[in-house]
Amino acid sequence: MDNKAYLDQIAVKSKKPTSQPIFTPTVIKLLITSLIVLILFVVVFSIFNHSNSERKQKFAAIYQRTTSLIAEEAPLITYDEELKSATLRQYNDMFFTSLSSFNTSYASLTSSGGLNVGNASNKVIEADTLNTAEITNSLEEGYLNGIIDDVYASTALYQVSVLINMNQEALNVATNTEVANLITKFNDELKLIQENYRKFTN
Repeated sequence: MDNKAYLDQIAVKSKKPTSQPIFTPTVIKLLITSLIVLILFVVVFSIFNHSNSERKQKFAAIYQRTTSLIAEEAPLITYDEELKSATLRQYNDMFFTSLSSFNTSYASLTSSGGLNVGNASNKVIEADTLNTAEITNSLEEGYLNGIIDDVYASTALYQVSVLINMNQEALNVATNTEVANLITKFNDELKLIQENYRKFTN
């Protein structure tokens, strides 16, 4: 082997392979794109999850309210015994019967439909607790002032009207036909009861 060949051989051996950088512009673009897609997915999922939770709470709020109105010591039940008007008590019977019938069917139907209406949020429970306290205060004041029948009819009319609005909000987002039909039937009954209380207050 001559000197030139020997030197060429040594030069080839001493050449170190050049390493490619890990973060090439292509890899960086790919990572950034993946990160953006991941962030968008998380945001969309969070929005959908929040929206779905709010939708379910509309159904839970109805159950919470109807349950409170017909509870054993509910103010409308308690002060019904203090009324002088037999007609008003008759309207109340219709209201309580409608509430009770709906409440039983609704709990069963929504449970099988995966809505779990017994699992109301703190916000729903707080609003309902405040509502019960307001009913109690109004009826107590009406009783003490000797105008319990008038105050009771106005209070009941307001509660029926609120329930109708709550039902309508739930119907706007309802996806289960059976649940929607039950709420619609309940709303139709409430509208008749609403007219009864309205006639009495007028």
